Formats: sequence, C-alpha cells, structure tokens
Amino acid sequence: MSDILAEFKIFFSNFNARFGTLVNIILWLAVLALVLSVFIRAIAAGYARRKKTPVKVRRPDDSTCEHACESLSQAIRIPTVTGSAAELERLYELLKRSYPRVFSTLGVLHLPSGSILMRWKASERTEQLPVMFCAHLDVAPAGDGWNEDPFGGMRRDGRIYGRGAVDCKGTVIALLEAVDMLLQEGFVPRRDIYFSFGHDEETGGFEGAAAISDLLTKRGLSFDMILDEGGCIVKEHLGDKGFPAALIALGEKLSCSFTLTSSAKGGSASAPPARSAFGVLAEAVCRLEAAHMRCRILPITHEYLRQSAPAMSFGKRLIAANMPIFNKFFPAAFKNNRRILALLRTTMITTSLSADNAESMLPYHARAVVNARLLPGDTPQSVLRHISELLSDLPVDVAMTHSDEKHVPITPTSHPMYQLLCRTLTEQYPSLTCVPTLTTESTDSRHYRHLSDCVIRFRPFFEDNDDTPPHAANESVSELSLGAAVDLYAAFIKKL
Repeated sequence: MSDILAEFKIFFSNFNARFGTLVNIILWLAVLALVLSVFIRAIAAGYARRKKTPVKVRRPDDSTCEHACESLSQAIRIPTVTGSAAELERLYELLKRSYPRVFSTLGVLHLPSGSILMRWKASERTEQLPVMFCAHLDVAPAGDGWNEDPFGGMRRDGRIYGRGAVDCKGTVIALLEAVDMLLQEGFVPRRDIYFSFGHDEETGGFEGAAAISDLLTKRGLSFDMILDEGGCIVKEHLGDKGFPAALIALGEKLSCSFTLTSSAKGGSASAPPARSAFGVLAEAVCRLEAAHMRCRILPITHEYLRQSAPAMSFGKRLIAANMPIFNKFFPAAFKNNRRILALLRTTMITTSLSADNAESMLPYHARAVVNARLLPGDTPQSVLRHISELLSDLPVDVAMTHSDEKHVPITPTSHPMYQLLCRTLTEQYPSLTCVPTLTTESTDSRHYRHLSDCVIRFRPFFEDNDDTPPHAANESVSELSLGAAVDLYAAFIKKL
C-alpha cells in the first residue's frame, strides 16, 4: 500500500510541475464529478423500487374462471403431442362443445392439418387494419420427472397440472373464454380480429403457422399487430419481491442446429486407440461450451436492462444505470443469471450425442447435435465459421443441419400497439412495469413477420419469477392466473 501511495505522490508532483496546480485540480474535480455521477445514477435507478408494491392478482368472475379452468383441464387430457392428428381432431371437437357461441359467431376455417383460423368481423367497414392473436394446439412430449399425470389435467390447490397448461393450451382457452365473455356482453369489435391456432409449433410450425401465413398473404392481408405467446407477468422480477413486471418480448432469437461428426479407428473395445471418436467429440463439445461468442448489447436489451435496474442489487444496478460505460462488465456481473446472459450473446449447447455401435465396440463415427440461438446481428454462417475455427485442429466435421431463414425484425417500443398493451396492463395492475425484451424460444410468430410491423410475444399469465423453464416437468398454471388472463385479454380487445 505504501508503494502505491508513493507512486501516486510522484505522479501528482510531476503532473503539477508540468501542467500546474490549477489544471491538476480541474482534472481531479472532473474525475470526482464522474464518479459521483455514476453513483447518483445508480441511486436514482433504484428509487423506482421504493414506489413498487407486490402485485396481487385480481379475482376474476367466479363462473367465467371456473368454466375456463374446467375447459383447460379437459383440453390437457387430450395428448396433442405434435403429429397426433386424431388427438387434434378430438381437441377441436372439445373446443366447439366448450365454446359453441364463439364457433357459431366467428368465421372458422379448420384446416385439414388440424390448425384453426378464426375471424371476428368488425361491426362495420373500417380503414383500420385487423389484428391477430396466435397460440398453438400441439404440445411437447411429456418427458420425465412428473409428480402428476402429464395428461391428467389434475386440478389441485388452485392449480391445473399437465403438459400444455402454460404452453400453450392455457392461452387458447383464455382467448376463447375472453371472446365468449365479450359476445355475452354484446360487444362487437371495431376492427376485424383474427385468431390463429397452429398444430405443429413445437416442431417449427412449418405446416401450421406457415400455411396460415401463406393463406393470409394470398388474401392480401396485413395486420396492425400480431400477438403470440412469449413473455409473461412475473411477481418477482430478478428475484425482487417488490418489483413485479410484465416481460413483453418484441423480438426473438433465431434458431439453428449443427452436427459435429468425429471419426476414429473402430473395432473391439478390448484394444482401444489413444483417442476414440467419442473422446475427440467430448473435447469439441467442451470447447464450445467454454468459448462463448462475444457479447453485444442491442437497443432492446439496453431498454430491458434500464427498466430492470430497480430490481437489481446495487452493484449490478451501478453497471446497468451507467451504460455504455460499463458494458464490458455485464457478462461477469450476470454470470449466474442465464436469462440475462442469453440476451447478451448467441448461445450454443449440445443437445444430443449418438453413435452406431454395440456396447462392446468402438464407434467409427460419433455425432453431436449443437443447438444455437442467435442474437440478432449474428447469422448461421457466422456461427458456422466460429465453430469451424474453434475446432480447426480437431478431426471433426461441422455441418449446418437446420436454420431459420432470417431474423424477425424487432418491434420498437414506440409502436402504438405496444403502448396500448402496456396501458391495458398498468390500468389493471398499477404496480406493474412493462419491460421490453427478446424471447430466446422460437414461436409461430416468425412465420407472420412479413404481415405486420408489430409482432409482440406475450401471454398475460402470472408466474412467480422469470426463471421458469419451458417444457419443464410438472407444468402448471394457477386457476386465478388463468381467470385474470381472460380479463386482461378481454380488456385489451375492447381497446382495439
């Protein structure tokens, strides 16, 4: 410590001798002002936290909520795992029985594939463009780890359990229930409203949403807004119980996949070579997981961090409130928050390993599938180059096996439809902060990107926090949250 003080005194005296005391004082005052500014900005960003209160879900109408909950429970019991044509037909019949008023009033197109397109006509001809709400009817396979029957539709302790409760039958039911409630009130929209329910979103939507998109394009339609699944309302944003937030995704990351193939001498496992095909592949996978692509803070991510700053600890808030000065510190500061890290860079992870061999035989070829989620600005080709250069000294062949065609444009926060959605949310729940973000999951909405300059990914369901993984075991939704979603959809539709 004494050496540092001595060095400082020498620097100070030399600076004084060369530039004079006045310049030295001005310089250090400027440094002090900068430091004070950094701290004041962090303190000011945290001031909003003191105005926030925990959000309390408004109690919906009991009969509406009960009908929605029972309809969702029955829908979950139909295992519409992607590709189950017969189960999709059963679900369609269930929806018609549960919502006869909706299906008899709206124009309904039931595609042979199982997808559904519905049109709610405006009260009179209007120059306003229509809007479209999207969801999907198929679900992911159940997987392991369930404590309940994944297709039992169990209702217990105020929750509904089963695959599709959140992703995405809950959204389908909430939308149909909201329309049914509005029809009972005699409401007629001022503009056409479409509802698109795809049948194969979990495998890319290439036959469902893509076919509906082609149909709408041929009809010459465009939309003021397209609202699909995505973000939600979290009661504890970034773990802060006093800071609830509506996380509204205005863009999504592109998905692509790569296959890594390593070759080595096969044969009997009794006399193994120095390096097996799996050994080489394991090194390649470890490199990919350790060598991340560079971080970039997009304007939408900048806004997410700025709006989220009050929910952060002081140290992290100091960084978030003083962008871009501290941009390089974000990866280290948020290294334990996978959600935020996914907003800062393109991510890559190995999802499967395979080889064609018996247990006692060495494989001649071993393969790994790597899934990447691309931050806007990165391309499948740039990621392919990154992987190839990283593994250039290993006997591994890299091939791109799948990629979305192009990025979906990011909807600006200044768009009137985004502002209208935020107003609807804060009127119902004044303590909410609307936080724009990107979704790291793929949605059907990317097939509609050319039909509107406003594509929003948000479902008004309440989650305890913003770390709920999609396709998790024991998927469930609160009955109160489902009823509240019905009310929020209805309130939003009335404003359109």
